[in-house]
Amino acid sequence: MDSGNKEKLLAELRAELAGRTRPVSRLAEHRDLIADMRKEGAAWRTVAKYLRKAGLTISAEAVRAYWQRHEARPRPHSRRQPPPPPETKPAEPTPTGETKPKRKYRFNLDV
Repeated sequence: MDSGNKEKLLAELRAELAGRTRPVSRLAEHRDLIADMRKEGAAWRTVAKYLRKAGLTISAEAVRAYWQRHEARPRPHSRRQPPPPPETKPAEPTPTGETKPKRKYRFNLDV
C-alpha cells in the first residue's frame, strides 16, 4: 500500500469517527446511575432491571462485565497483611571449647 493511499484511508476513517454521536458503549451514558446504584448495594440484576426500564435491553452479566472492564478498581490479591519479617540477631561466634547441644529429631524426641 503506497503512502498516499494509506493517508487517504486514515483521513476517511477519522472523518467517519468524528461523526459518531454515541459513546462506544451504550452503558457509558449510564455510568453515574450504575455507580450510584452499586454504592447503595444494588445487585447486578437490580441494576439491569432499572436499565431496562430506562430503555436498554441488557443482561445483568453484561452490566457486570462492562463495570469490570471500564470502571472497577483493581482488587488487592489478599486482604491480609503479610507477616513482618522475623527479627534476626547477628550470629555470635562460639568459643572453641564448647560442645554443640544434642540434636533433637522430629517431634523433639531425644534419640
